[in-house]
Amino acid sequence: KLRRAQLTTYQALSKTLLNQTISPIVDKLFRFGWVNLMVQTAVLEKADEKGWQGYLQIVELLHRLFSDSPGKHQLTAKQQQAMMTMIRKGFTDYPIYAEQAKSFEDELQRMLEIGAEGDQFPDLRIEVNEAYLHHYFQGMNIDRSGNGATTTDDQWRHTVNKIELDTWLVKQAEKGQLNVLSLAWKNPQTDRYLLVDGDGFKVLDETLDELAGRFADQQISVMESSAKPIVERTIETMLANSYTDFKQESEIDSLTGLYNRRAFEAELSKYLHQTETDSGILLQIDLDRFQVVNDLCGFEGGDKLLQTVTDILLSYLPEGGALGRIGDDEFSLLLTQENLEAGYQAAEMLRQTVDESVFEWQGRMIPTTASVGVVEIDGSDEKADKLMQAALAACNMAKQGGGNCTRIYLKSDSVYQQRQQLVESLPAIKEALAKGRMELFVQPIVPLQSNQQASHHHEILLRVRNENGELESPQGFIEAAETYDLMREVDRWVVEAFFKQLEPYAQQLPEGQSFSINLSGKSLGDLDFKRMLIERIKATSLKTKHFGFEITETALVGDISDTAAVINEIRELGCAFSLDDFGSGYASFSYLKDFPVDYVKIDGIFVREILNKPADYAMISSITEIAHFMEKRVIAEFVSDETTAMALKHMGVDFGQGYHFGKPQPLTEVLDEIIAPDKSTVH
Repeated sequence: KLRRAQLTTYQALSKTLLNQTISPIVDKLFRFGWVNLMVQTAVLEKADEKGWQGYLQIVELLHRLFSDSPGKHQLTAKQQQAMMTMIRKGFTDYPIYAEQAKSFEDELQRMLEIGAEGDQFPDLRIEVNEAYLHHYFQGMNIDRSGNGATTTDDQWRHTVNKIELDTWLVKQAEKGQLNVLSLAWKNPQTDRYLLVDGDGFKVLDETLDELAGRFADQQISVMESSAKPIVERTIETMLANSYTDFKQESEIDSLTGLYNRRAFEAELSKYLHQTETDSGILLQIDLDRFQVVNDLCGFEGGDKLLQTVTDILLSYLPEGGALGRIGDDEFSLLLTQENLEAGYQAAEMLRQTVDESVFEWQGRMIPTTASVGVVEIDGSDEKADKLMQAALAACNMAKQGGGNCTRIYLKSDSVYQQRQQLVESLPAIKEALAKGRMELFVQPIVPLQSNQQASHHHEILLRVRNENGELESPQGFIEAAETYDLMREVDRWVVEAFFKQLEPYAQQLPEGQSFSINLSGKSLGDLDFKRMLIERIKATSLKTKHFGFEITETALVGDISDTAAVINEIRELGCAFSLDDFGSGYASFSYLKDFPVDYVKIDGIFVREILNKPADYAMISSITEIAHFMEKRVIAEFVSDETTAMALKHMGVDFGQGYHFGKPQPLTEVLDEIIAPDKSTVH
């Protein structure tokens, strides 16, 4: 299939470009992976289908647009947009050269905007001869006739011609098993080769090219030492194509017969320590929605699916590689001596094979897909566990992208850098909790309307000190805690710290003073946390009018009815609730109808530029109007100047919060200001 895709692509490019010159912009398109994109697409679909044809048309269009012939070669704005969309899609489908591709897109866009008249750089044009094209088909060695015959093909034809009658051969079966066959009859004149099994039944009747192709694709090989008994030879062949280094049963996954996580990591480490190792690819393959299979088919059906997928993965296991089941539905595959481009193509073919496989269980057809993460082994001093973490990160990105896709780990990618920072911040979170490096800050929430009663609201904010005692932004801290399920511990600390600091002043707080404490959705959904919170509210000496809680809109998505029930229970104790970041998540206005909150906080992304963006202005006006109709008050976040504050006041927003009204300050300092007697009374 791959060879056919290579040949089809080679012939198409030869027809368009051979013995002509191309612009540097077309050369860059090829160097940044367009040829391999076309091959990959031809593997996954027929060459006459829309995707492959579209990618070929891009080559033809750019070649004409930047040709060396006289005359203008310009596109309409609509044509330019369509071409750039197709190019971006192509580089998304083949993301090996992501950074270079982005620069290419920017350069091409600039050239299109200027308007190209022929080639602007005639002295830099590149001649497309056979050597130029062969550079992009190095693994194929296409001959000068362009018919796809290769030196390698000739070698395999020679191998087949030398096989004598009654020679024993080994054939890879569809599910990873091995079949022993014998060459029963051959006739080079009629180009026929007949292979039979051990019982003499015909298995294959093929031409020379067909049989040579099977040898080239390693589907068939000659069994060594044919003088040995067949059983012994079969065992030797199976061992040679299996895992020869198993020494203990503890290294093997009992269900699939593959390496377990520990053994696979050991094999990966062994490969990395080989002095000649300077290339390779590590894949992590996760089945999508595997729990659904267990729910529909039971554990027996789930086990059967894992065995089926194992057979597929074994067909992609190269000599010297390793394959392991490292989790319930997770596999790792080491592809030795492969570069990133070849590894990505293998990952995509593997993913497509899983997608096209049919899993039937007790009359049910169960669709199966997989997400694949790819990481390159480039000879740097990487450890096995770090590489497996990188492959996991890429695989998680594939899952977050909807599943059934492949993602590459790139160290320079900001998304992966951010994820790595989250992982590395885990010890800091636990240390901050254990050593009390967290502090409570507050930011004022100020009335905007004259009809609002005199009040002093503050939002409780969290700040974290590093090991040097310096305050750091809590954003990464909170994100990591949410990602790795530590927010309940953080919220518990905040609640306890708040009551501990406020209770000594319970009788001194002014009538209109209140504080709002942020809670995560996971905390509210936790039975132990809810019990602790309610008990703490009941036991405190603070009046409930002096404190309330905030929950973000996105936290409601999990189970709205359960969250609403918890909030109602807390509100019945006298605490107010705010719905934070409204408009930034998935909630709609219909949520406000029945959701039990007293305040709606409009997300700051709509507030920042209301003076410049009419859509943001209209959004705030709508939220305010509907919230008031439902008898809820409105708070606008991120108010940075007086002009914005006046615009919000004009729209009817009740409260404002942001640097215009005050930056966050330590809670202890604000309490001192609140409790201190009025200076005018001091003589």
